[in-house]
Amino acid sequence: MNYLIEESIFLHLDGFSWNEGRQISVREDSTTQSNSLSNLIAGYQGSVFPRPFKFRKLTTHEELQYFTEYFKEQAVKGPVVYVYNPAVTGAEKLLRIRNWLLPEYRLIPVAVREGFQAMDAVNITRCLETLAADLGAENITSKGAAEYLNKHLYSNKAWLITPYKKITVYEKKRRTMQKDKQYKNFYIHEYTPETGIWKVTGKGKVNELCEEVLNNNRDNDFAAVCKGCELENNVNVKNSITVPNSNLPVNIPFVQLLPLKTNITEAHQVKNYSLAEK
Repeated sequence: MNYLIEESIFLHLDGFSWNEGRQISVREDSTTQSNSLSNLIAGYQGSVFPRPFKFRKLTTHEELQYFTEYFKEQAVKGPVVYVYNPAVTGAEKLLRIRNWLLPEYRLIPVAVREGFQAMDAVNITRCLETLAADLGAENITSKGAAEYLNKHLYSNKAWLITPYKKITVYEKKRRTMQKDKQYKNFYIHEYTPETGIWKVTGKGKVNELCEEVLNNNRDNDFAAVCKGCELENNVNVKNSITVPNSNLPVNIPFVQLLPLKTNITEAHQVKNYSLAEK
């Protein structure tokens, strides 16, 4: 399977074990200040004052040209899973481009969720690798991928630990480069997928909040993505990665926690889904 991830989700993939053996690359995101988000952030490091930025929305023609050139230059065989941030790239535009690229090229757009951008990107690749191993990568479609992710990823309750009491403030910080600082208190936000509702369930130190979640869910193993902080003595965190402070939101620490379902190998359950692109 081939994966293309927007830069607003991961600036780079160096040093991450989760992408070993997978064909994953990062697409640069343009801002109004620079053609590369990573270059913009690199130029900010060491600054004292916060600096907001805006993503530049590409036209449909520009997006179509980019993907056409990408498929040709990379000589990709089979589908490409495009992991995108809806705050940067519009879903409807991607669906139109997907249809225009057919039948020569197969693009499978998959969106990450608000609050769990990095966590979702990691687990999208893991889940779809499981599906590809059972069905064959060439048989995976947009509909089949969506059904599988809805069942095995997006249906899970999840937690986000940040220095901010409101999710809207945290998301706004993803569009502002902040100086590095120490935070005394953090808030833990619980996300319920059935309702789409966020709820603050605690305040305190990072490891205390993590321990509270893990102790209340002892029957589950967890995956974690951390930035600017480390988890201590959490034996039931089976998959954990740490991302650099330069990743969005810049210099703002967080922990994303997701319970791992005991069985994510039920790929046969999607075999009855139509293989036609819809």
